[in-house]
Amino acid sequence: RAATTSPSAKAAFASVTIVNAGEATPALSELELYDAVLVWSNFSFADPSTLGENLSRYVDGGGGVVVAAFANSSDTAGRSVEGRWSTHDYELIPAASGNTTGPATLGTVHLPAHPLVAGVSTFDGGTSSFRPTTTSIHSAGMLVAEWSDGLTLAAVREDTVGSRVDLGFYPPSDNVLANYWD
Repeated sequence: RAATTSPSAKAAFASVTIVNAGEATPALSELELYDAVLVWSNFSFADPSTLGENLSRYVDGGGGVVVAAFANSSDTAGRSVEGRWSTHDYELIPAASGNTTGPATLGTVHLPAHPLVAGVSTFDGGTSSFRPTTTSIHSAGMLVAEWSDGLTLAAVREDTVGSRVDLGFYPPSDNVLANYWD
């Protein structure tokens, strides 16, 4: 999934393009058309290793990558980003760490001044609240916020050329299905 953003952090997306990486893996040249990409899964990627290679090169070139459930935590083969992404420490939430579900809300915000949580005072994951089962993140990462049960909700890594964020929730909201996040 890929999206471009306008220069202002408070502005809406200038445009959004959806790429089904379960059917075809986006090439690096395709990713480079965007300022940032959001990657998540609920099905297997067509080629999780090539996707990982392309995403790592995209970050190395200055692109921003946000990875969310289940692409960063699924223990189902083919649903996590693999290849150089996982072997060269681009991930924040450990791949294949597993997922849990059930009602949860925003817990402790560890970095309240971080732009990722600017203006966020509540977050309800809905009755599903898909989230990773781990509290660990990459040693170069920073935990921004956790769920009410202490599991990772958002983490950032700022020592890479491009921006890196891992979200510990499934991106579609309750506009898609009533039991998703509100």
